[in-house]
Amino acid sequence: MPYLLEFLIPAYKRTDGVVLASLSVAQQVVENNFESLVLITVVDDASPNFSKDILIRSLGDKAHLIHINVNSLNKGMSRNIFDMTSSSNAEFCTVLTDDDWLLDGKLVEIVEYLRSIVNKKCIGGLYTPRYSYLGTGELHCVVCKPFSQDRLIENGPVQAMKYCEDGFILTGFIFRPAYFARKEWSENIGNAFFPVINFGIILSRYSLLYVDRNWFHHTVLNVCHWEAWGEDQFIQRKRLYRDYMDAVSILARSLISYGISSKSKISIVWYEYSNYLSQFRSKDMPLFSRINGVSWRTRQRLAFKISVVGYPIYIIFKLILRGIFVLNRIIK
Repeated sequence: MPYLLEFLIPAYKRTDGVVLASLSVAQQVVENNFESLVLITVVDDASPNFSKDILIRSLGDKAHLIHINVNSLNKGMSRNIFDMTSSSNAEFCTVLTDDDWLLDGKLVEIVEYLRSIVNKKCIGGLYTPRYSYLGTGELHCVVCKPFSQDRLIENGPVQAMKYCEDGFILTGFIFRPAYFARKEWSENIGNAFFPVINFGIILSRYSLLYVDRNWFHHTVLNVCHWEAWGEDQFIQRKRLYRDYMDAVSILARSLISYGISSKSKISIVWYEYSNYLSQFRSKDMPLFSRINGVSWRTRQRLAFKISVVGYPIYIIFKLILRGIFVLNRIIK
């Protein structure tokens, strides 16, 4: 019998984080006697000075529960996770990044949810909102929370485009590896937002269960090893911005190619436009870079061109509303 769930922990330059992530799962595996249900796999992506022996010793008496592999050469995050997903034979898998961990007492909840859907092959997986915490432990934000309670999201191209923004998460998305977007992901293996593509393609074909729970501790604003994406933070942000916009573009093109109705195509273009426009509102980079810092392929999208026109309209409308608010305060 295959494992019900495999935790995929891609590792790079964070041995302490790998230990914390691995033990957060392994401890609960032991507490709940889930050794035959839950598998933990760590793959280090050729970290400098990485020692498998040191990692094993750091894992203590839980080391036998954790499968550890080491890449001979650095593959990059996307390829490393792609290969881990391709190799998974579990019913479900999830990526637990090496700066996140599973919260205490949550594995039993996850297993109960997966048991309830494992035989419902029309459901491709489930996902939770992402609760992000600072290094101090303080809650920073909650994202990917489209509903206030559990809900089954029906499959389809329009749904996939509508909810693809939730797909940027890694930790928190539990899916069937047999259903993952092998073709679309492999063709865009260098895109940093491959999770958007994978999430969207799965949702276009299979329903997803949204679970309104907090199962994982996700760390933000910490040191990220993104050296391959640029020599400084500004260049890295530009790369991340371009890759997100491209991921939306890639997904939209794929969904429209399904041979869907004109009404569905219009809906996809609308949600594609909404995604682009939301990124234009970002203040992390100059406006010129926000508009021109995308690939030629994305700039050719009708939805992108409309969003370029829609952005100044949004700004003007926002200024008008602010003026009305100020005027009302003066009058009062």
